[in-house]
Amino acid sequence: MKTKTLFTIACLCACLCTFSQELALPEFGKINIADLSVQECSFEKDAGAFYLLNYAKTKFRSFYDGSYEIITERRVRIKILNQKGFQYAAISIPHFGNKHDSKITDIEAFVYTTDTTGTIVKTKVEKKDIFKSIVSDKSNLRMVKFTFPGLKPGCIIEYRYEHIENDTYSVTPWFFQDPIPVALSYYEINYPKISILDYRIVGNMADNKDDYKEWPVDSSKDVFKKIFLMKNIHSFKIEPLMSSFVDNLKRIEFSLNPDPGFLTRASTTADMKWRLASTRLSSSLRFGTQFGADLPGTEKVIDSIRLLKTKKDKIRAVYQYVKKEVTWDTYQSMYPDDVITALKNKTGNSADINILILNLLRKSGVDCYPVLISTRENGKPDPSFPHTSQFNGIDVLVIDSANYYVLDGSIKNQSYLIPPLNVVNRDVFIIMPDSYKWVNITETRPLIKDSIYVDAILNKEGYLNGEASTTYFNLSRDLRLTKDAEKEKNAKESGPASDLIIDSSWLINDKDSGTLPLAQHSRFHLSLNATGNFYFLNPFLFSFFEKNPFVDSTRLADIDFRSNQQFIQVMRIAIPQEIELETIPKSIVIRTADTSMLYSRKINQRGNKLWIENEFSINRSIYDASEYSALWLFFKKVYALLGEEIVLNKKN
Repeated sequence: MKTKTLFTIACLCACLCTFSQELALPEFGKINIADLSVQECSFEKDAGAFYLLNYAKTKFRSFYDGSYEIITERRVRIKILNQKGFQYAAISIPHFGNKHDSKITDIEAFVYTTDTTGTIVKTKVEKKDIFKSIVSDKSNLRMVKFTFPGLKPGCIIEYRYEHIENDTYSVTPWFFQDPIPVALSYYEINYPKISILDYRIVGNMADNKDDYKEWPVDSSKDVFKKIFLMKNIHSFKIEPLMSSFVDNLKRIEFSLNPDPGFLTRASTTADMKWRLASTRLSSSLRFGTQFGADLPGTEKVIDSIRLLKTKKDKIRAVYQYVKKEVTWDTYQSMYPDDVITALKNKTGNSADINILILNLLRKSGVDCYPVLISTRENGKPDPSFPHTSQFNGIDVLVIDSANYYVLDGSIKNQSYLIPPLNVVNRDVFIIMPDSYKWVNITETRPLIKDSIYVDAILNKEGYLNGEASTTYFNLSRDLRLTKDAEKEKNAKESGPASDLIIDSSWLINDKDSGTLPLAQHSRFHLSLNATGNFYFLNPFLFSFFEKNPFVDSTRLADIDFRSNQQFIQVMRIAIPQEIELETIPKSIVIRTADTSMLYSRKINQRGNKLWIENEFSINRSIYDASEYSALWLFFKKVYALLGEEIVLNKKN
């Protein structure tokens, strides 16, 4: 046993010796001429700029009065290669909290260039050119901003600062990856040995094992130090239909428990930690105690809802009441400010609204559970990483026999019958009395579903006049009624038939609570493109196809369609006797090998009517990056068909 122990110590010493040799970090304020002479990033040739060093050292301290402090030293050194890289010299440092909770101090910044003799010129960013501002009082977001003077291609910028956070033990994630390449990323964390630190690595690490390393280093008997190092990190590329940036950025997330109590590193399991987190939240003043808080003025509403016969009716009544009474202030949060105040002021954050729904459902006799969620923008939660910092929202779960309802009253046009798009096919954390449960909100229905029916008449001069009826089902209804979806829809309808003119348009069921599909009726006209006696008709007047998202032949990220989808287009066009069909694209059906995607086109003539039917369906919402080649080929075939036009011949 003694021999084995001595051998282990010898190996550790050897590793630390190698480690110290490899970590000859450049000293702040000193630049060598070799770095200024570099003309390109060695591992990403087309980069406009790259990090020579991205460094952070975090120290966590606890005090006898129960308070906490986190101090993070940051150092950044960036090589500007050309004018394309100048944008990365505009520095923004965000942080949350007022001046007592969070502050940025000791900022120093320099830009390094060379003069005509090759001598290094060092220029300091003056304090008067460093600006601090309050971005949002609601979220307590602060910002420090500055830029570097006298930028030139080939220069180097460098800055450092200290970030002090009081009364917190939430350690900020460390991002290895950035919009520009990183030659060396270094992160060090120091924390008391009585604490428990867990962490998870997100994103694929470097293929070369020498480019990523971790070292636990004992610096004293009371403090434990851990160091993470990564080299030659490629820039982060945005790919279409990624689940979110956060899910794909290479990073480390931390969970620090400063006072584990009876828990120890040896005995603590993820199950125990999740159970403890659920219990703490259920009893916390800011969270769980509001589940049953008295809500003045709701007594009559509760009494009337209790008289409803079915659980489904009660769910609908509570859901619609809260959505009518309280407007979302657009702030997404897991924690309510105060549900009583939100009801009184008729506005609140997402947690205020959903805890009000939970509160009233329970008082109306409906069993329901709070559900912690992570929106797609916030990234996927990890059940093996027991920390509530992964979540940024709370929804409500109701189980009714074989059916379940996931409710989010902050979504204006959302039906209670349809789960929110943010959590469809995602894992959520259910808080139960003295327990918890992870579940996946699985949906096989095509929650994004549109149908378009067009009835039109073509005259002998090639003038097309008609009406179109578009129906938006399920989640498509809400997407259509949001501002972002409106812009998206306009882009779709200006697709292949860019000369199509909408004469009038109106919505039906847009004032409904969300249980009925949304309908849009339009009248339109179009003059067909012509050459001599030939007219050309694109069969996608109201196209559900956007620009092909899968142009690149390779991909790194998984593909997230969010939910199953279905789009149907049926067109019926009356053709005058003076015009005959010259060429009709053939009817065709294309499927992926696993049949999860289908595109079907049918074009035929029935008497004097031209019938065009298109269907596009996606019956899986998530595809692994390894399946991309099949998707790329499928979309390539489908989009090749979209350019095929119907040719009509005007008789002499």
